[in-house]
Amino acid sequence: MDKDDEAINAFWQTSRERHGIAADATFFAGPFSDPKLAPYQDMLHDLVRQGKKQATARVDMEFEKYGNARRGPGDYWVVLGTTGEPSCLVRITDVQTWPFLEVPLSFAQREGEGDNSLEYWREVHKDYFVLQCAEWGVAWRDDLIICCEGFDLIA
Repeated sequence: MDKDDEAINAFWQTSRERHGIAADATFFAGPFSDPKLAPYQDMLHDLVRQGKKQATARVDMEFEKYGNARRGPGDYWVVLGTTGEPSCLVRITDVQTWPFLEVPLSFAQREGEGDNSLEYWREVHKDYFVLQCAEWGVAWRDDLIICCEGFDLIA
């Protein structure tokens, strides 16, 4: 997403000042997932605000496919809603990668979705990842690497 967007920059500056974040802190802006493939963005944002969702996952190749830089611990992320508006600010706490079938239950529970089971996590994430891979012209495989990011809600 365009970090030069006026609404994103205003949200970042207000959040940065309100929470004492250094002026030179790194921030990224983007949605949890592709809004055209995942119409449930608002639900995910509600889970973050409720403190239930403290992590998110993506197919690792997404960074290359979309030309996005990887986030690391300490980076800030302005999470965007379906229409590109700033929804919340999170700080990345940890980043790990695993093959899809090796993502642990502990991570699935941090995502805070559904019944917090690994089975639920695999089902809904595979549904999304299959659509995403198809859009890229890539065959889905259960051994694709998944980038798992933990975060704290800031604003």
